[in-house]
Amino acid sequence: MKMFHCRKCDLLKSEDYFGKYKYYCIECFPEKEVVKKRNKPKIFANCLICNLSFIKKNTNQKLCSRNCKIIAWTKHFVKSEKKSAEYARKQYKSYYSTKKGKEIIKKAVRKSIKKYQYKQNARANLNYHIKKGNIIKPNICSKCSKYNTRIEGHHSDYSKPLEVTWLCTLCHNRLHKEIKII
Repeated sequence: MKMFHCRKCDLLKSEDYFGKYKYYCIECFPEKEVVKKRNKPKIFANCLICNLSFIKKNTNQKLCSRNCKIIAWTKHFVKSEKKSAEYARKQYKSYYSTKKGKEIIKKAVRKSIKKYQYKQNARANLNYHIKKGNIIKPNICSKCSKYNTRIEGHHSDYSKPLEVTWLCTLCHNRLHKEIKII
């Protein structure tokens, strides 16, 4: 059996007389006093996302739960994504306004015209008939019925250039995204 020396009463006692801490015996220093924690005052705060009051675990805590953290991160991500998209647009605009940028655009347009000649012919044919007055371009989107927005013609079949669905820019982009997925 191990023997320990108590620092308070200065006696040599067996291991059974000592608790968790081997410096003091149970008689001199009861274990309850050592384990007792100081009661901190509870600090309440309101969550930044859901506005519920909660008890702060640390001084920097601003959100009440993991779900609110996820929401906060997604909001932050969307904001930063928008900022980065705006920055990219500015960069593209500044680059393509230079001489080298303009040359690159011209090359890309020529390449597209050569590759998709049938699409170019259909668009040109449609624009010709609109200018002549044979086809009247409407002011309303045929899908969502938006009025006085930019209306674009969508060719579902380029071999029939005058058969066009008139869509607003938003509906036209959605339609092309759906086509790409399929």
